[in-house]
Amino acid sequence: MILTGDASDLGRLANPYPTVTVESLGGSAGRERS
Repeated sequence: MILTGDASDLGRLANPYPTVTVESLGGSAGRERS
């Protein structure tokens, strides 16, 4: 399997934990929303 930036993002989106996606998108800002 070739892991690319897109594939990594898709995996995070598919992750049942939205926190992971939020952190990857906004970091501290995402933590506030969470």
